[in-house]
Amino acid sequence: MSIKISKEHGINPSICLCPICRNETGIALFGKIKGDIKAPKYIIGSTLCDKCKEQINNGKIFFVEVNASNTGEIISCTGRTVIINKKDAKQILNDNEIAIGYVYIDKNNFERMFGNIINSQKDNENSKTIS
Repeated sequence: MSIKISKEHGINPSICLCPICRNETGIALFGKIKGDIKAPKYIIGSTLCDKCKEQINNGKIFFVEVNASNTGEIISCTGRTVIINKKDAKQILNDNEIAIGYVYIDKNNFERMFGNIINSQKDNENSKTIS
């Protein structure tokens, strides 16, 4: 494979991030992009990091909360993620979604699906006493 080198930006690299946890997974070389613009510093890649791959290989699935536009386009991730067993996920997802190992869910649906669980964990953490 070859790339055209940008006169302005050279190989024009971006750091690839895991689509689940946002850890670095590699580097993408864009070279010359239409209009000879600078590549973004970070991009969400399609390659999972080793930790996320291991979780998926061990029968887990990730639900990643995202901010989405009215058209469903992902704007950003909120940083909240829930991990559950794939067998439990079959109650709410189809087999194609489960095969990928992760699902992006808009903020409202994420809160509807997992809000009670997250809030109960917060309550438990707040009720701990130190002796």
